[in-house]
Amino acid sequence: MYNAKQSKVDNLEVVELEDNRNSIKAKIALNLGNTLYELSVNQENILYFPASLHEYSSSKSLHGNPFLYPWANRLEGDYFYFQNKLYDFQKNPLIFRDKNGFPLHGLLLKSPYWKTSKLYHSNSEGAIHVASLDFAVHPELMEVFPFKHTIEMIHTLKDGKITIQVVVKNTGTTDMPVSFGFHPYFSISSSERKDSFVTLPVQTEWELNSNLLPTGKQKGFWNKGNKFRLGDLFLDFCYGDFWEQEDGYSHFLIETKNRVVEINFGGSYKTAVVFAPLEKPFVCIEPMTSPTNGINLYHKGLWKRLPIIKPGEFFQAEFSIKIK
Repeated sequence: MYNAKQSKVDNLEVVELEDNRNSIKAKIALNLGNTLYELSVNQENILYFPASLHEYSSSKSLHGNPFLYPWANRLEGDYFYFQNKLYDFQKNPLIFRDKNGFPLHGLLLKSPYWKTSKLYHSNSEGAIHVASLDFAVHPELMEVFPFKHTIEMIHTLKDGKITIQVVVKNTGTTDMPVSFGFHPYFSISSSERKDSFVTLPVQTEWELNSNLLPTGKQKGFWNKGNKFRLGDLFLDFCYGDFWEQEDGYSHFLIETKNRVVEINFGGSYKTAVVFAPLEKPFVCIEPMTSPTNGINLYHKGLWKRLPIIKPGEFFQAEFSIKIK
């Protein structure tokens, strides 16, 4: 029923997870940020990934499901404040930036540092890959985010659904902030878009300035029914205060004529950025533990729910993608 194996593609280590009963296959590029780059149903990839792995490794483009760590989306500058201390990393070459020069999406987008810890499959548990990264052993990462910790990412393919779980353990001697997320790109063609619907189980929207940074103010979500036709609607907004279902998850949906993609956020994800540019064949629904620039918003008293991990403790978050 399930299978899990490793192979080489473009001289890069690739993990393949298979759910044969549901005709679903997942592929993860371990050496490129541990990125899930294929989630195919009947050989059709629902993730937008138009490049080869070799092309992706040498480009600045993002596709698939990149991991945004240690911050998701933008910071307001080459710094962050935490517990009244300034952490400054000006001119660091690791920093990925947006068109306005703001630090964007953290340090691990295409990181080669991930290592496979476990890879196995069983009829009861599904197909599972566990990857780990020890942040503290990489000086160039610690220069920007100087908190000793480990990260474990678990991909589980089971019953037609892939679940991505992240566990961060603080191995240092001081508190550390948490503000990560993911940026899944879901394929949607221009012809599909016209008659597609999106469901966002959100109650509030963050007000953004001209640089797409939250001002700290929130307003009610404009669509009270939460479901709307995508059509020619442009989206690039940050949402919060989710409606949670009885299963403990918040259910985001992308519905086309041919399929329904359900993105289920666990309770540790408090924010979602939804990005749907008109000229591109994708829609992004991004689970985030904090809003954009969340660490600095917390310092300013504008975001009260920043997760903080004490020494020796851990933080866990998960979301899943199900194709119907």
